Amino acid sequence: MRLRRKKSSDKMNYDYDVIVVGAGPGGAFAAKEAALQGAKVLLVDRRKEIGAPVRCGEGLGADIEKELGFKVPKDAIDAYINAAELYGPNGKKLELRNETSKGYVIDRKKFDKFLVEEAARAGAEVLVKTRIDDLKKEGSKFVGVVGNSMGEKFEANAKVIIAADGGESLIARKAGINSLATLAETDFGVEYEMVNVDVKDAIEIYFSNVFAPRGYAWIFPKGKDSANVGVGVDGLHGNAIFFLK
Repeated sequence: MRLRRKKSSDKMNYDYDVIVVGAGPGGAFAAKEAALQGAKVLLVDRRKEIGAPVRCGEGLGADIEKELGFKVPKDAIDAYINAAELYGPNGKKLELRNETSKGYVIDRKKFDKFLVEEAARAGAEVLVKTRIDDLKKEGSKFVGVVGNSMGEKFEANAKVIIAADGGESLIARKAGINSLATLAETDFGVEYEMVNVDVKDAIEIYFSNVFAPRGYAWIFPKGKDSANVGVGVDGLHGNAIFFLK
C-alpha cells in the first residue's frame, strides 16, 4: 500500500483528478476503478486501521466476484455458505439452497484491507487517520477538501470528489445534499462474535416483532463453533442490545 508522506509544513496542498473520502468497500473500489482509467487518485479515511470497527454481519454473496471482477482472497474467508435459512414469526423455516444462496462469511478487516491494497496497486494514493471536515468551493464548483491528517492541517484540490463516508455522509451534507435520516428511517443493530455455537453451512435469519421489531436477528457462522450473532431493529424501538439479551 502506498501511503503519502506528509511534509512538515502547517498546510499541505496536493492536486488530484479524484479524491475519494471513505475507504470502505465502496470507496476503495471507486478509487481503484478511477486509477485504472488513468486518473490521479487520493483515497482518504479517518480511521487509523482499515476495516475497523466492523459494522456488519460479514456475509457476502459469491456472485459479487463475477459482478465486480475479482476473487475474494482465501485468507479473508472465515466460512463458506451454501444456504440461507429464513424463519418467520410463526417459527416456520424457508430454506434457500441453490447457486444464488452461495457465499462467504468474511473477515471484514482483511477484506477491506485487500480492497484498499488493490486500489493502491492500481495507482491510488492512500491516507489513513485523515479526517475531512469541509469542502473547498470556487463559485458554484466544489474543488477540494479541507481537514486534518495525523494532527496536521490538510488541504487538497480535485476535479471530482466522491463521498463514500457512509449513509449519513458529512461530505454529502457539505455539498448541500441532505444525508441525515429521521429516527423512523434509522435502524440500530448490535452484534457479538460468539463461540460454542452450533453452526451450519447456512446463514440464519429470524423475523419477529417480539425480539426484532421491524428488523431481524441473524446467525452467521465464522468457524467450527463461532458465529456472528446479532439483531437489528428500527429506531423507534430503542436500543437493539435490549432485544439481543
